[in-house]
Amino acid sequence: TDTMAPLLSPRKRGKIVAHVLDGKTYKEIAQKYQVAKGTIAYTMKRERLHNTQKSLPTGRRPRKLSERSLRWLSREIGLFPQSPWDYFAKALSVSESTIRREAAKMDLHKRICRKKPFLSEKSKAARRAWAATNVDQDWRRDIFTDECSVQIGEDITRHYTIRRAGEEYEAKHIRPIFRSGRTSLMVWG
Repeated sequence: TDTMAPLLSPRKRGKIVAHVLDGKTYKEIAQKYQVAKGTIAYTMKRERLHNTQKSLPTGRRPRKLSERSLRWLSREIGLFPQSPWDYFAKALSVSESTIRREAAKMDLHKRICRKKPFLSEKSKAARRAWAATNVDQDWRRDIFTDECSVQIGEDITRHYTIRRAGEEYEAKHIRPIFRSGRTSLMVWG
């Protein structure tokens, strides 16, 4: 675990400096204020170099993307989830790795699109109607079979989408497939 000691207040740092100037040892001061001897040494170094007891800037690099840019990124990924990372990177003038890192912080990852047969609104309504009429059906007496097809000439390109876990069957993350003139062999059992 990453545990950091709480920051000393400027007032407490001033007292530490006063004790050192009075001739007390670092060990005595560390025991009195329950801090490490290194903290006392660092406080004195800060006093010598910067003549202050206030905390110095941390020196962290500023974020590449502002809050406004992050909101734009989140909105654009939601609108165009199947766009490549470089689309967003070019729009914000940053690297693709920056976009991937910020998207990961939003729990958005590039994933392979699910393939589902295309269903028109009419087909979806018909399926919902059939399900509603058969909701009380006793399916224990029925035998189910399934079929599988092996297709030649299918598009083997992987299509990706940017989404969160559990969103794989939302319409914007699905790659619809259509019937075509491909050669296929059906197996039934």
